[in-house]
Amino acid sequence: LTVCLNWDLSEQHPEDSPRDMSAREIDIRMVFEADILKMRGLWEHQLLPSNSTKMLRISKDQTVWHLLKKVSQHCAVPPTHIFLFVLEYRGTNTRQVRFRPMHFRSQIGQQALFRTVPHFVSNDPYLVVLAVAATGFDVHTFVWNPKDKNRLPDDMHRMHLMLLIVKYFCPVKCKLVSLGCYYISATQPLKIMLDDGWVLDRLRMIPDDVIELPSGSAGVTYSWLCWEEFSTKDWKLSDIEYSIEGNALQSGDVVIWEAQGPQCVKESQLPNLAKAGLLTPHMHGIDFRPPPRGTQHSADENICLHQEKKRLLSEVSDLTLQIECQAAEYEAQRQWLLAARMPRMTQYTELLVDALDKTSPKFSFFAKLLQKSCVKHRKQLRSSEWAEPPDFEVRTVQTVTNPRLLRLYNTKLEELEGLRRLTGCSPIEAL
Repeated sequence: LTVCLNWDLSEQHPEDSPRDMSAREIDIRMVFEADILKMRGLWEHQLLPSNSTKMLRISKDQTVWHLLKKVSQHCAVPPTHIFLFVLEYRGTNTRQVRFRPMHFRSQIGQQALFRTVPHFVSNDPYLVVLAVAATGFDVHTFVWNPKDKNRLPDDMHRMHLMLLIVKYFCPVKCKLVSLGCYYISATQPLKIMLDDGWVLDRLRMIPDDVIELPSGSAGVTYSWLCWEEFSTKDWKLSDIEYSIEGNALQSGDVVIWEAQGPQCVKESQLPNLAKAGLLTPHMHGIDFRPPPRGTQHSADENICLHQEKKRLLSEVSDLTLQIECQAAEYEAQRQWLLAARMPRMTQYTELLVDALDKTSPKFSFFAKLLQKSCVKHRKQLRSSEWAEPPDFEVRTVQTVTNPRLLRLYNTKLEELEGLRRLTGCSPIEAL
């Protein structure tokens, strides 16, 4: 689908020079739901098919409603039944790139902040804008053809819309395909996409050689999984009985449906394949199942397979190292919590010296704490030569419980808390 929208030069102010007009204008690259349907594999905003569309050059001073009317003229759909979304970074920490709703009263220039636009180029700025028509309009021809003939088009600007980019993972053929865009209220459960038949209707639009449709009457015999694609290697299983708010989803998020049934594997392979890099768009057409025995390959195919195997092994090795580092970090945090926990105080508590078991996490924590604190030292007083850090072997770690010192500590802590409370200071955090 190619959009051809031209800037009307009659709207240029007579006193504006061409340079002034160029400085106040920005290119808009339009994307429609039909373009989203062409995407395969995991979410890659760089692969949005916006380069094939014609750009609209529009003034930054004009409102989104002006842009919406031009899109409406091209699609022959009233502007009240179209909603626009702009592609931008979501926050500074996640660096997610998602579509955000554009309020029709806001100015175009407010959407073009370089810190939020992922494809910002100072000498050639542009915005990628997604236009979504109301449910019932054909995604290719924009002809009104609802499933329920008595249904009227939604007035999308009177609704609090939450847009989801929806995909489907076929567990039989291990293919990930796009189902398009679905707008929903923040209080509606995710399973409404299944209840109204939207997911199955979109699945029937995909050729049979790409995916295998779930059999059964409307898929009711199947259990459905819904994944949030937070990033290419970060996944979260959503509860389809909960709403978008209950699943902590936001407008523009990417969700993936997966049908689990008699012909499907018992455990989902989607996160494993994604983390291994097997669902990236450039590998979408590859069958991830091993070929049958006796399959012959040419020399070039063997080279490609060998290189692909090396790449996958390298990624698995990197992923294993990352998991081990995270596990070590979590274990260190757990040991800190165990070591910082104060003993329980009662009036019968007595002075106690207890040796820790060498297999306990607290023993390992204190032993590593001592060994890590060792640094290089001078060989002699005022010497310029430095000796290597001492290599300690920790054989025994003892804990000392002194009730008198513990009471003094708690008393002083209460005094400090009272003084800080009077001066408006924040509470002292626990160890």
